[in-house]
Amino acid sequence: VHRDIKPANLFLAKKDLGSARGYFAKALELNPKSVEALNGLIALDVAGKNVDAARSRVDAALKVSPRDVTLLLLAGRTYATANDMTRAEGLFRQAVEIDPQNLMAYQMLGSLYLSQNKLDQARQEFDNMAGRQPNSVGASTMAAMILEAQKKTGDAKTRYQTILQKDPNAAVAANNLAWIMLESGENLDMALQFAQTAKERLPTRPEVNDTLGWIYFKKGMLPQAISALKEATDRDPKNAGFHYHLGMAYAKVGDKAKAKASLETALRLQSTFPGADEARSTLASL
Repeated sequence: VHRDIKPANLFLAKKDLGSARGYFAKALELNPKSVEALNGLIALDVAGKNVDAARSRVDAALKVSPRDVTLLLLAGRTYATANDMTRAEGLFRQAVEIDPQNLMAYQMLGSLYLSQNKLDQARQEFDNMAGRQPNSVGASTMAAMILEAQKKTGDAKTRYQTILQKDPNAAVAANNLAWIMLESGENLDMALQFAQTAKERLPTRPEVNDTLGWIYFKKGMLPQAISALKEATDRDPKNAGFHYHLGMAYAKVGDKAKAKASLETALRLQSTFPGADEARSTLASL
């Protein structure tokens, strides 16, 4: 973290927007490629209803670094906030094409399609793209993820398997296939192999650590489960499901205090999520 970003974030937390803007601007001046500083200024622009300024900032940054995936995702979010969904979609798709292993890019693009009720149309388009570019892991993975979002889990599973036959290191497909196998209770050893592949390629992604940790939990490998699940909650502290998984692992090893804290956090963040009833019953038994 740049030395000028920390005070900027502190002023932001205190709602001292003028001081925060000054520090973010200084950080960006010292490092024109700082996406974190740019993100701070854009957040302030949006908060001040100055969406045109936010768009101008990301457009200028993209001219300098057109293939920076983190910047493309920030730009996509900015245009989505400005209600320019066509431009946002184009930016997210660029990010997927440049870095087919970037889970966040898929999630943002998928969320955009979901919000516009365009899943069928989008899937057809990605299928066509995959047909034109048989080696395009990004297009095939996006089509599979849309099938999964449409609850067509069997079809999604087949697609992920096909992707991994072509590219055994396709981390997003490996993670998602591991989760499908885990949820259906089939071959946890193979699910673990896929999750470990994803972890090797995407070691810091909280979703990947959660998948890996929950498989370890189901296999009774509790120290490994707690380690992976703790990393998931540390990196995404607002995800109720991750806290639920960690709480269940703590409960299993008999650490009642930590189990209680994690499960209460999960239910405070979200009252309904897959496993919420089990979280409540486990809490009641502690």
